[in-house]
Amino acid sequence: EFVIGIVFVEAVGVTIFLLMIPLFVITRGIKKPTLGQIFYFFAVGAGFMFVELYFIKCFVLLFGDPVISFTLVLAGMLIFTSFGGLWMHQKIQCSVQVALLMLIGVLILTAAVYELLAADLLKASTTLRYLIALLILLPSGFLMGLPFPIGMRYIASGPVQRAYAWSVNGCASVLTSIVAAQVAISFGIPFIIACAVGAYLLALLAIAKYG
Repeated sequence: EFVIGIVFVEAVGVTIFLLMIPLFVITRGIKKPTLGQIFYFFAVGAGFMFVELYFIKCFVLLFGDPVISFTLVLAGMLIFTSFGGLWMHQKIQCSVQVALLMLIGVLILTAAVYELLAADLLKASTTLRYLIALLILLPSGFLMGLPFPIGMRYIASGPVQRAYAWSVNGCASVLTSIVAAQVAISFGIPFIIACAVGAYLLALLAIAKYG
């Protein structure tokens, strides 16, 4: 735990340094990202990573192999979130609030269903477990592909804001991966998904003024 704390403090320091520099470098006449935008993209990045790490840790218990768990979750998330992003880019009208609320609801439902079925899934064949694991990832993964592109379309209006949004999102992912490890140790794996829900709720609050 001490090592995790040291790594986290170092990561926070680097993150603050990297995110503060652009704010001072941006010249006059170029619209800087607002605090609400920064918090939104940070929260979305954190929420995404919390969900990903939650499923990785859950599937380690399901398959008994961290490599299989990591590969399955990473591949599944990349595919399903890309479908969500593609759907969003097909001129589909979906507000930030609706996307986040749907995602929060699905995350809570998915986690509850998994916790109920986890013991029974251990008795299933390996092939069936692979299939069920992908089906579990599908709804959450699809909806997780919406908040970022929606934010890029409606919230980060300029090229500077969009570039900064990518930076904030990436930094959030790094910090979250450290926090999730400590959360799992201190409170248990289910609490990671609670952190994900909390992050998406913060994103909802951060961007409330955009309507």
